[in-house]
Amino acid sequence: MNTFEILNLIRIKDWVKNIIIFLPLIFSGFLLNFEYYSSLIVGFVIFSLISTSIYILNDILDIKSDSYHPTKKFNKPLASGKISLLSAYSLLLIALLFAITLIFFQPIVLNSAIIYIIINLFYNFGLKKIPYIEVFLISFGYIIRIDIGSKLINVESSIFIIISIYCLALFFLLLKRVGEMNHIADKKNYKSRQVLKYYNKSTLKYLSTISLIFLLIVLLLYIININYK
Repeated sequence: MNTFEILNLIRIKDWVKNIIIFLPLIFSGFLLNFEYYSSLIVGFVIFSLISTSIYILNDILDIKSDSYHPTKKFNKPLASGKISLLSAYSLLLIALLFAITLIFFQPIVLNSAIIYIIINLFYNFGLKKIPYIEVFLISFGYIIRIDIGSKLINVESSIFIIISIYCLALFFLLLKRVGEMNHIADKKNYKSRQVLKYYNKSTLKYLSTISLIFLLIVLLLYIININYK
């Protein structure tokens, strides 16, 4: 087990998603108020560690299906056997313990963290097998990120921002499913993500278009609201 495989397992590259936590700084006009940055950085680390524990759990649960995937069976540390299950469980526990420790310094994020964990547990233990529902559920995680950022700087989450982030996340996730389906040669023999058998490309593209239209409408309403206050 080397450093590269550990970073791959904890998906440190996906921590970039948690930068969304900083967005309320921009929309609230507090971008230059540096006293908030320390709280947001701690919140970012907490949520990244929680996300990492969820990613590891997901890989543990998907180890069998990933072994059938044409690329994941080589790229995923668990599916390829480059990291043992015992090491994965240890890293999961360490990430979770560090997150819990940091929450003592920022208890305001506790409820949001619990909700995020519960949503992902429901996802990993059943809902990820339900087409469309699983995508809508994952998108909700981005709303939680925004809400955490708002709480850390003591502002209320704007409904415009919440809907915009949700629509944007939904748009990219739907397109991601289309991309995954494009790699399927024969759905009946594809065992990596069983839920893809129940998706329809046309429906996915239609929903992604709708989510993009909603995003543009909400952004337009936000601009109008700001200019006419």
